[in-house]
Amino acid sequence: MIENVLDVKEIILHKNEPLALKLVAIQPETQEGFENAKKVLLAVEQIAIGISPYDKSRLNDINIGHWDLYRYGDVSASSIRIPLFKTLPARNPNADVKPNSVVAIDFGTKSTTVGIIDESGEKRLLRVGSRTSGEIKKEDYENPTIMEFRHIPAFQIAYSSCKTRPLTALEDLCISHIAANHQNEALAEDFSRFFSKLKQWAGYGKTYRVKDQDNNTISLKEFLHIGSDERNLNPIEIYAYYLARFINTMDNGIYTTYLLSYPDKFSKEVREQIRASFERGIKKAIPYAVLTNPNNSIKVEQIATEPAAYAICALDEYGFMREKFLKRSLEVYYGVFDFGGGTTDFDFGVLSLSQTKGYTYRLEHFGGGGDEKLGGENLLEFLAYEAFKQNLERMRESGCKFSESPFPDPELNDAIRDQVDNSEEARRNSAAMIKVLRLIVENIQAYEEFGDLSNTSFDLCTSDGDNVSVSLQIESKKLIAQLTQKIQAGVEKFFQEFLATARSHFPSPSKDDGLLLHIFLGGNAARSPIVKEAFEALIKRESKGGISFELHAPLGTPEADDEIVRQFGASAIEQDLAKKVTCKTGVVFGLLESRPSNRRIEIISSVGVNDDAKFKYFLGTGDAKEFNLVIDRNALHDGSKQLFLDHAHFTEYELLYTPDQRAADEREDYSPKELNAKLKTIRLDKAYGEDDSIYIQAKGANGIQVSVISKADDSVLYSVDYILE
Repeated sequence: MIENVLDVKEIILHKNEPLALKLVAIQPETQEGFENAKKVLLAVEQIAIGISPYDKSRLNDINIGHWDLYRYGDVSASSIRIPLFKTLPARNPNADVKPNSVVAIDFGTKSTTVGIIDESGEKRLLRVGSRTSGEIKKEDYENPTIMEFRHIPAFQIAYSSCKTRPLTALEDLCISHIAANHQNEALAEDFSRFFSKLKQWAGYGKTYRVKDQDNNTISLKEFLHIGSDERNLNPIEIYAYYLARFINTMDNGIYTTYLLSYPDKFSKEVREQIRASFERGIKKAIPYAVLTNPNNSIKVEQIATEPAAYAICALDEYGFMREKFLKRSLEVYYGVFDFGGGTTDFDFGVLSLSQTKGYTYRLEHFGGGGDEKLGGENLLEFLAYEAFKQNLERMRESGCKFSESPFPDPELNDAIRDQVDNSEEARRNSAAMIKVLRLIVENIQAYEEFGDLSNTSFDLCTSDGDNVSVSLQIESKKLIAQLTQKIQAGVEKFFQEFLATARSHFPSPSKDDGLLLHIFLGGNAARSPIVKEAFEALIKRESKGGISFELHAPLGTPEADDEIVRQFGASAIEQDLAKKVTCKTGVVFGLLESRPSNRRIEIISSVGVNDDAKFKYFLGTGDAKEFNLVIDRNALHDGSKQLFLDHAHFTEYELLYTPDQRAADEREDYSPKELNAKLKTIRLDKAYGEDDSIYIQAKGANGIQVSVISKADDSVLYSVDYILE
């Protein structure tokens, strides 16, 4: 039997580890060095992640002890013995393992949320990036998905110096609230040291470059090619490591089971790489004695998509997961409009009582696509671009540029192009504009009433890097109208996705026995009154022919609380912010509710964690005025070849593709620009026969194989693969 606390007269560490180097330098075998060594040991988490030092009792109380003094296993040639002036209590980290607790992580495009269910069965959120004193705010639990690279080589040396719990330094690399606050204060030349596109980098096969404050530049490999070699900088692994350092401390204990939400629009390989990156990062933060104990198993599992997890939480919070209700209603059909910071996701499904022994409820969800650009932060970038366009001449006169819009600009011309680039100066200028526009977006009704902002002064940066104060005119009402148009288009996409899902999975409605769809709004951006108004207009227009809709406010808003109070009374509203379910934290609570060991909910998914993502594009032809749908994306889901063209006697053909469900709307004609369609030129190796045909087969979420098929014997004459981005 191994004792939980041992008195040690020496510390054994890896000789190249920063903690070992610090301790050796201060000579803990002397009385003065011993006291300084104790200060370092109490400050290990402060150095790594910025939280307060441990209490002195950690080293003074013989029944408490310190993890980093404990040695598990044999001493190797790479170890170093550091003598101590007096004995100190070393704590076995295995004594702090919480085998019955579960951590849930919603790894979001713009922010990441963490929650736990502890050994008493209580669910609560964790502040993993904000440990400041003073009043706790709900934003403390929404951790920005951003990293700041200050000294890349120093961090990499520390990170790879030992197998687990390296003494990395916050001054070399930081994440979350700290990094976001630094970005808000940064000068233009410092913007490249901040990296916030972690999920975009993972999901879309792009490469990025980051530069630290010492001008060290790192090119990030494509995510699927990065592997597990620590010499290859993997921001997702590092972000997970920092999260785990916050979660697994000597005050909190050690957690071994982690649940991740996953984006079903990413390929199976990408989803698994995200999971594996999180697992490596989490293990790096956990003491080696725990990892090598055969009684422990660190599990990182992906169990539900973000909108599906939110649906579980919303159905529960709004009272649909009541056996009496379901016995009366039999089935509840739902749709989730998850309007986040970076993307908008749709999910449709049905809740019923489970017929499987051991489960109470059955939730079958079918996915439903979404909009990869329609996110709250992306919309702010769009509005910043439009606001600068309103002041194009003034920007030109002052020598200031701004960032491009995340959406295609139908008014784009050379005058605008000349003022747009992706420089650090342009990004800083756009960030300055976004600060002002955020106030407008969060107080829309007031600005609709009072109108425009005139002669508003902005501290901008010229292309030469000089600071300059520029007075701009902001046409608030015009910006709000443009914002409204974007959101209305997103709501229309949601409705088209619902129609497509209803045709495949929901019963055909009749006048006597209609279909009721419960719409749950999720994501922080869904709190905008524009979203509610857009859905109310949709419901008024489409509630006919046996279909009706019921709109439910985003969780955590006063409207949602009022609805819950009407059903269950005032005591149903949680006042503790760590336990408060909101439109953002609902995903984490949904993950905890659907944990595999719970067996309360049987989850049936059209795209399971082990399934590849569905092909996401509608394929067609057309010109500038009209998109002509040729192949519906649903026709390609089963891997079959679909006819694209009935001739192959040219060497080049143009293919239009779009993820927009409105492309399949037979009631309306949309232009490629309205659908954000992109063009791909299909090139054959030669001209084939006029009667030969061109077929297309899906390869994963965004790949296609184009084949020329002979009319004579149906043989494949030629094939070529393309990636659609």
